[in-house]
Amino acid sequence: MKKYFLVFSVLVLISAVLPGCRHNRTNVPAPTEMLFKEMFPVVRHTQWTTEGNYYVASFEDSTRMRRAWFDNQGTWFLTETRMALEALPTSVQERYKTGPYVSQRFVDAFRLDRAGLEPVYVIQVWNGQTESDLFYTPDGLFIRAMEDYGARQGDFTTQIPASLPQPVQLYLQTNYPQARIVDRNRNDDGTYSVVVEDGENIKFLSFENDGLLFNTRWSVSPEEVPDSIRKAFSDAFQVKDYTITGIDYVKPAIGNAFFLYQLKIGDKTMDLQISRTGVSAIVPTQEISSDSSNTVSVVE
Repeated sequence: MKKYFLVFSVLVLISAVLPGCRHNRTNVPAPTEMLFKEMFPVVRHTQWTTEGNYYVASFEDSTRMRRAWFDNQGTWFLTETRMALEALPTSVQERYKTGPYVSQRFVDAFRLDRAGLEPVYVIQVWNGQTESDLFYTPDGLFIRAMEDYGARQGDFTTQIPASLPQPVQLYLQTNYPQARIVDRNRNDDGTYSVVVEDGENIKFLSFENDGLLFNTRWSVSPEEVPDSIRKAFSDAFQVKDYTITGIDYVKPAIGNAFFLYQLKIGDKTMDLQISRTGVSAIVPTQEISSDSSNTVSVVE
């Protein structure tokens, strides 16, 4: 009996200290619970859990299922609201229905309200093997797709916006004074990623640990790619039956800008980098074909 009690006690202790786990929580700090009641005065079926350093309230507000993230000081960070597809903004619905993911099975939809940022809308789809989360602005601009993101498992915690260092803030104020910040994150390696809505473009800005710009990238259509780049692509890439899943224009802070072709062949992926100085193949997994050259010259 003592043996079984000891094993049970150890398991309880381990589950209590493991980081990143979600735990039921009833002793919510007074400032946190007070702010929650101020923000959501009429709710029912409230249940508190902890996810990392955050206190998360799951509740029903009117007819909607919602979750809200707070810290122990009573600061609000994020609210997730589950929605029906037809309840999303018309612009988001139209972009989704005319986009490349409409053939995949619809799973769920959410609105994410975040402190200091405009809301974003997330549509979850399933292709038979993996689930993807599709992010859109309220205007219907497509931001990105993230595989196996898993909002149902509480991974929206990673959508809590990070505080930006002064050099990053100054760069944004100087170079994008009218742009709307869609997302801002501090990556595991200490670098920063910022997403801005600049006119009709969603731009991804990467900053070093010290806040200096590393590069800027945004999606372009095949029609926007110069003829010389398209010719270099067809000359360099001799593999058959491939799919171009996207094309980005990448502008480093130092060095030459280039186009990044994102390719898929079967279950393999490949990025092909093309600039005026040459073509470089970047293969995350393994070589797709020995016929594809790693470096060739671009003929203008």
